[in-house]
Amino acid sequence: MKETSATGFLRFSDSPNKRVQDGYKEHWLCLPCEQRLNVWETRFATDVFHPLSLDGRQRVNYEAWMMKFCTSISWRALLKIQESGLAHFTPSQKVAVNQALDIWSKVMLDKLPHPGRYEQHLLPLDTIVENSSGALPANINRYIGRTVGMDAIRSESTAFVFTKMSKFLVLGFIDVSHPRQWVGTKIHVRAGAVGMMSYSVPIQLRDYLADKANSYASLVSNISDTQRSKIEQVVRKDLDRVARSRTFDAMRNDVELFGRAAFDVHKPKGKR
Repeated sequence: MKETSATGFLRFSDSPNKRVQDGYKEHWLCLPCEQRLNVWETRFATDVFHPLSLDGRQRVNYEAWMMKFCTSISWRALLKIQESGLAHFTPSQKVAVNQALDIWSKVMLDKLPHPGRYEQHLLPLDTIVENSSGALPANINRYIGRTVGMDAIRSESTAFVFTKMSKFLVLGFIDVSHPRQWVGTKIHVRAGAVGMMSYSVPIQLRDYLADKANSYASLVSNISDTQRSKIEQVVRKDLDRVARSRTFDAMRNDVELFGRAAFDVHKPKGKR
């Protein structure tokens, strides 16, 4: 089963109301460590995020900083999520969480050269141009291109932390029984490339993204009439800017893929 995105061929394996500018901010580290993280974040932004956001049809190279960056993202996300207790994780998976956090912290501090089984993976997504399975919701491009979030995902054989930064998914493996199902996404210690290339990931990730897109649509459809009116006023004030925005591009891509259904998915309940 497969879907096609503008970044290349993405294969899903069948085998097992407030706008924010930045993500979560927690001060768990000393100033020197925060400055170290900032170096990796700057390299990711300049070398990967912005180039591929502007043109997903290219391939960009990375160096050793990429492993440190992805590790820091997964470490911070998992530490934040762990505060809620990870009630859906099994006892053995909770043990693996603590082990992953320890290993990742040592990688960031250069006490270990690589994370071992607690791998880091990066999956870039661009415009979905084909829905061959028919399993994707009609707002998938808006969800992919315009949202951020993090989650700790588990099944009986898999556990990983998931961080979505617009079109980029960073995944930190916690307890993954079949890592070879993830093809093209693994971040290498010294150097590698991301962008226009083939990827293969478990089909469950597609289902997860589709579920999140549906949840996003539900949230948008349930915003208050007052907030909806304010949004419409902002749009009307500068139609030209809206037409040039990435939000408009994402909407247009959903319309091209799904037709009128793309307009319905975010409508308030009772106004279909």
